[in-house]
Amino acid sequence: MVQREFDIAVVGGGHAGVEAAYIAAQFDLSVAIITDPSVVISSTPCNPAIGGVGKGQVVREIDALGGLMGKLADLSAIQCRTLNESKGYAVQSTRFQVDKEAYSKNAIDQLSEIDSIRLVSARVVKVNRLKTAGFLLELDDNSDLQVKSLILATGTFSRGITHLGDLVDSGGRFADFSSPSLGQLFPEVKLKTVRFKTGTPPRVASPGVDLKGAIEQKSDSSSLNFHYAHNPSDRFMGQVSCYKLETNSRTLDIIRDNRERSPLFNGQIEGIGPRYCPSIEDKAYRYPEKNIHNVFLEPEGIDGKTFYPNGLSTSLPAEVQRDFISSISGLAQAKIAHYGYAVEYDVIETTQLKPTLEHKDVAALFFAGQINGTSGYEEAAGQGIVAGINAALKVLGRPEFTVDRVRSYIGVMIDDLVTAAKDEPYRLFTARAENRLFIREDNVINRIGPCRLRLELDLPVDNYIKGFLEQYELLFGCIKSYQLSVTRDKGLISSYKIVGNCDGLRLSEAIRQSDLDIIPFLAGFFLSKGIEVARPVVRALAISIKYEGYIKRSERAKGRLEQLGVKKINWQILIEAENISFECKQRIQREKPQTFLQLQRINGIRPATLAYVAGLL
Repeated sequence: MVQREFDIAVVGGGHAGVEAAYIAAQFDLSVAIITDPSVVISSTPCNPAIGGVGKGQVVREIDALGGLMGKLADLSAIQCRTLNESKGYAVQSTRFQVDKEAYSKNAIDQLSEIDSIRLVSARVVKVNRLKTAGFLLELDDNSDLQVKSLILATGTFSRGITHLGDLVDSGGRFADFSSPSLGQLFPEVKLKTVRFKTGTPPRVASPGVDLKGAIEQKSDSSSLNFHYAHNPSDRFMGQVSCYKLETNSRTLDIIRDNRERSPLFNGQIEGIGPRYCPSIEDKAYRYPEKNIHNVFLEPEGIDGKTFYPNGLSTSLPAEVQRDFISSISGLAQAKIAHYGYAVEYDVIETTQLKPTLEHKDVAALFFAGQINGTSGYEEAAGQGIVAGINAALKVLGRPEFTVDRVRSYIGVMIDDLVTAAKDEPYRLFTARAENRLFIREDNVINRIGPCRLRLELDLPVDNYIKGFLEQYELLFGCIKSYQLSVTRDKGLISSYKIVGNCDGLRLSEAIRQSDLDIIPFLAGFFLSKGIEVARPVVRALAISIKYEGYIKRSERAKGRLEQLGVKKINWQILIEAENISFECKQRIQREKPQTFLQLQRINGIRPATLAYVAGLL
């Protein structure tokens, strides 16, 4: 039997596993990524898109920490957009549609450049804990791996079961394999008593798709790349459009007429799915009065061979999928390239984990990704980088690394996971963060770069980051020293004239004006002074100054939350409030809290809801 030794083994080559391996190798440690030969590295088995609301922030945090996802997204992007542009900067997020084949190839290319990372094409069949320290992994290729730290990032493969109509099969993905239960490998690891479920829509072949009546959504050239070292507006692949369609009464009638054939509603599926990303069956049965739902046709590659119809996740039988797809205007002649399906899988009870993502009872065993009950590539990657750092520090005998929820969305997510049991798949939203006015996309380098994250981990800090921070800190102070005179036209600011010291409005005060497009204005100011400033630095400066007062107010509001526990609340009024999400209203109606403290203790209540209710008291 062949035996090999590595410092760290990562089981699973998805987004969590790849980030864990990539960052761990930066500590000059040997790392093995163990994955079945049939599973594509860094695959995007659902929607091939990176980023989104709350998720774009995570991608940039991963990037500032030295991770891979932002770079891969830039290299593979075929459509770029900034979401929530009409809203405040705190909730604006970047989202890139990627070529799924290019994304995976770029990941393999990046990993292959690192000598200390080895891709091991095999399955783990048994794990033995060594008496000294570490683990001995037995693989199905008749080899052993001895490792000091182990990261499990197995995604949906742990006792995975797929559903396509009444066709039930073993597998973490359709027509794929299923890995053994964690209970067989680690009896100490507690699994949730209920399994989780996720689903995916059918893929539509582009021949036969009629886009004449669709609403086109073009790529946005102004969206900034994720990787800090890339030119902000460079595109590495050709750009394509997405298209918006709609369901109709015939679509929903077909689905409702086949309720008894839906695995979600006939008792075949027992797992709990994500509330925020419902299947088309959920929409049909939950909202019987509504027949029009948005469908976004998103290309899966630059070749345009297939579309991902976002909004049509389903596990209905193949013939039903064909019927309801053809009922949608523009898809009457379209063929289905791959049918949609659902998958049930095991997840662990994450309250067993430390904030480092190490198991409390099994030393040097770390968990990351969907096995932790999260949903989304970005959430998985964010956990992967934290697990990879701590697995490396464990091997080196160095202090643990944690991410503060006050400073990052990764910190929000991990704190949410390890402090309270989850009753459904977890997804990040900006509303989950109490401090979302501060943890924005534009200031990620300010939040992550100068902290103890890479500097105190003794990892090299890129010259770009050093230059960004030096320029930002120098100019931030200068901005507050300049004063301006104001020209107004019909009550609106039409121009600001830079006049140096005078009795006019300070530059920092001007930036806070609501009728000013602050980013081009500040760029123009620097240009008038002959100062060359990088676009991301200008953006971070402008938004940070604009939000300075709001952030201080938010900090004061957060302090009030700690004093509100005994305050009485009227839950019946709350479930009618427009500023509370539908998900939170459901939980409030179920629990009927009488005090603010009871509201706080309801699992799944968002910080934004708590802040809103606190404002009423």
